[in-house]
Amino acid sequence: QLYIAKVPVDLWSPDSEFPVLSDKAGGVMQVGRDRDGQALPAVEAAATSMRDDEVPPVKAAAISERREQPPAAIPAGKPVASVDLTKREEFMGKRVTTQGGSLSRPLKTFSVVLPCAEEGELMVKTARSVFEFTPRDVLHEIIVVDDGSRQPLEPLLPDKDALRVKFIRHQKTQGLIRTKKDGGDAATGDIVVFLDCHVKPDPNWWRTIQSQIADNYRRVVVPIITALNVDTWQEFNRPPPGAGGMSKCYLTWDIEFKWFEDDTPYVPIMSGGLLAMSRQWWNETGGYDTEMYGWGGENIDQSLRIWLCGGEIVTAPDSYVAHMWRDGSKPKTVAKYHVPPGSVYKNRQRAAKAWFDELYDKTLQFDEFKSFSGSGQSKLGPMDNFKELKSNLECKPFAWFVDRFPQIYHWGGLLPPQIFQIGTEDGSLCLTRSGGRWGNAYAPQGSIAVTKCKEDDRVSWFHGANRDGKKCCSGVRGWNSDQCLVKGWSTQISTSVCNLNGYDGSQRFVWKDGLLHIGNSANCLSIDATNKKLSTGQCSSGDPSLVRQLNGKEPMEWKKYEESKHSHENELAQLGR
Repeated sequence: QLYIAKVPVDLWSPDSEFPVLSDKAGGVMQVGRDRDGQALPAVEAAATSMRDDEVPPVKAAAISERREQPPAAIPAGKPVASVDLTKREEFMGKRVTTQGGSLSRPLKTFSVVLPCAEEGELMVKTARSVFEFTPRDVLHEIIVVDDGSRQPLEPLLPDKDALRVKFIRHQKTQGLIRTKKDGGDAATGDIVVFLDCHVKPDPNWWRTIQSQIADNYRRVVVPIITALNVDTWQEFNRPPPGAGGMSKCYLTWDIEFKWFEDDTPYVPIMSGGLLAMSRQWWNETGGYDTEMYGWGGENIDQSLRIWLCGGEIVTAPDSYVAHMWRDGSKPKTVAKYHVPPGSVYKNRQRAAKAWFDELYDKTLQFDEFKSFSGSGQSKLGPMDNFKELKSNLECKPFAWFVDRFPQIYHWGGLLPPQIFQIGTEDGSLCLTRSGGRWGNAYAPQGSIAVTKCKEDDRVSWFHGANRDGKKCCSGVRGWNSDQCLVKGWSTQISTSVCNLNGYDGSQRFVWKDGLLHIGNSANCLSIDATNKKLSTGQCSSGDPSLVRQLNGKEPMEWKKYEESKHSHENELAQLGR
């Protein structure tokens, strides 16, 4: 694969770092490069640099694992023909361009930041892999930030200079967030790439990342994350081209992030481990929140500050980076760093306090965050850094973010205008989820029981969810959870992580004429009052055992969303929302 570009003569000085050949007829210069940055004759470059520019399609899928857990098998979804970032769906808003036009010079070189703690062997393999699979004229430096490893990591790479590796060492552990920030602040390349300390990039991993950021310096790019065998140091289970992969997450009201896929290139929330952005945009957005400590929440804060303050996040569907997933049965993969108790909740709550506006109150409904209400807000620490950032970058209100991703919040059902209980016509028996907990990061499956209807049973409330094209809904989701009703064998009904796209047929439950139809069949969900068990039966409005919606009401999140829309009416109007 070769580079070729035509550029105006007056853009380049005689001592340009690029080898150039004059094109007297056209008044331009042609630039040819091979993989190691060596100059090629213009004719050879022009003849050999032709390549197919079509980006592999992305298939939609959904999984529920956290970023430090291995990916689960997921059903395939509908593909996208190709990714064209110059086009926007009608709901996606206007394209973001660089302020004042193009930057003064092209964005080309990479500073790769590796935050490492007690990962000596993995650090060595990762650094060597990055060097091996990144062209010399692209790789400016690898910055390894040693976060207080008991045995310093630098001696493990005696050939560090040849590998373009620089070390920063914390004598005392600072945590992942501050480690990454120190690495990002020290970077001197055009593009700052953050990778985990246990990855192996594909030989072509850098191409799309470089071109996408060069096109828009406020664009952040996330590669497709695959799986890495740490014993053989080989990638495995890569999905075939166009079959999707792990690159994007969505944000829930308990400040969790959930893996998902859809039919757009845009990433609402990054998982946080692997990403690339221009150094200029890193500096303008302030990097990471300096008041966060340890691990967790920084990806939510960073994603929101990018979207709300004038940037965008996209996936690179042909950029693969194999990642070591944590597995308790394999000692090599077990995390060797310590996360201070409570720091994850504080970090997440700081992100919500900074960006959620009126919807911040919704987070306080969850048990993990109730202690931050009232006078407990003082535990979050100072928030002045966010005020300065918002003022400098003229950041948008959070309601804009919600409307920016209707496939999640409106069509996908994360922002329901109504919640309800599901029960018999007389209101005596209702469905309830097992466990009695709210939250979006617990067990991936659950069970459904039939109990006496109680309005204060907080896990007996549901709402419509999962897309049905460009509208809601094709399923039923447990309120304040990630669980949707699932049809199993015979009459078995349980729950599993919602597929927001609506591609999972087992989660298809549709309300028609007040009854809950199972899939596209003529059967409806019913309750056997004698045995207090779920059943199915022919849909007939005269059958009192068939379940109905009961006690419908407006949830807090909808009220706060409406309040936010009203409070920021003028700002949203100017933004076309």
